[in-house]
Amino acid sequence: MFTEVIPDIQETNPELFEIYGRVAKTGKIERFETFLPALNVWFLISVYSPAREIFLFAIFEDVTESKNC
Repeated sequence: MFTEVIPDIQETNPELFEIYGRVAKTGKIERFETFLPALNVWFLISVYSPAREIFLFAIFEDVTESKNC
């Protein structure tokens, strides 16, 4: 879980948990960019859930370099 790897993520990026909850409820894919201050990295995140109320997964793509251009 995120909170084990980045302990303060719920405070710095609460939108992640809101989006994950929404995807789990609806089953609709969401893609968004976010900055994780603890890692000093920008990510393009794609969040999926195979069915409503089913465990979801996320793919993280580091887009920091393109943000710094």
